[in-house]
Order: sequence, then C-alpha cells, then structure tokens
Amino acid sequence: MVINSMPYKDPEKARQRARERYKEIKSDPIRLAKRREQQRKSMAKWRKNNPERNKEIQRRSQHKNYNKDEHTEYQRTWLKNHPYNYEKYKQKEYERDRQKKLNVIIALGGKCKICGNDDFRVLCGHHINGRKGKDINDTKWYRHPPPLSEIQLLCMNCHTILHSKLDNRGLSK
Repeated sequence: MVINSMPYKDPEKARQRARERYKEIKSDPIRLAKRREQQRKSMAKWRKNNPERNKEIQRRSQHKNYNKDEHTEYQRTWLKNHPYNYEKYKQKEYERDRQKKLNVIIALGGKCKICGNDDFRVLCGHHINGRKGKDINDTKWYRHPPPLSEIQLLCMNCHTILHSKLDNRGLSK
C-alpha cells in the first residue's frame, strides 16, 4: 500500500495551497530573502556537484560563443514559434522613451523658459548649475535622471545661444 505523503489527497488542492504559500512568501520580504538565499545555496551546491555541465551552460550563455546549431530540439521549436521581432521591440522602446520625455517636460512646465516655445520635438533640458550630463533627448538619461530642480527647460535654439555665452566650465565670458 502506497501512503500519500501529501497533506491533500486531491492534487489540485495541493497545487492551490502551493500557490497560496508562494504568494505569502512573495509578499513578505524577509521570507523572500530567506528563499533566495536558500536557492543561492542550492545552486552553489549543484554547481559544485556538476562542474562539467556548469561549464557547458556558461559556455553556451556567452554571447560571443552563441551558436544556433547547439540548440536542443525543444529550443529550436521554441525559437521557430517565437521569432524575435527587433523592429517591434525598438518601436515599443521608442514609444516608452517618448512618454518619459513628455512626462519630464510636463513636470518642468511644458515650454521654453526664455522664448516660450512649446514644441515637444525641440525642447531639451539645461543643467542650471553648469553640470555636465546627459540631455533629455538621450534615451539613457532616464535611467539616472538628475533632480528636476537642477534642470531648466529650453528649446534647442535658446540652449545653443546660452551655451555659446558660457565657457567650457559653465561660467559666463
């Protein structure tokens, strides 16, 4: 006679309880940290016990050594059914960056501080204290933006004129 070690005889109830426990762990940061630490330790143990397999995985994961011929049959069918659409990804990225820029422009007043131009395409950020940094139009600027109190919204023409009146250290000539 096989004794069922699960607390629930119905497998669906067991799965439901597992989902509930996962939600509990995910909502509690302390339990989540403990779980991640436990996973880290178990992965370290696996790596120690499977060095050859680990080296193979690392070799395949490196982009410079990436070779589509080395894919398993499952990976080949997955890639065939899920083609990577680079153009679609770039379009979404462009729309996301455009929305972020629009949010910053609205937060800064929506028009040039000098001439009052409100054309979204020509507005840019000027660092008030002469700080060198990324421009609003640069997409990487959004990853680590400076405080909005340090930025002045200007159109491209006013920004160029303002910088032509300053020397390379941000001081007026």
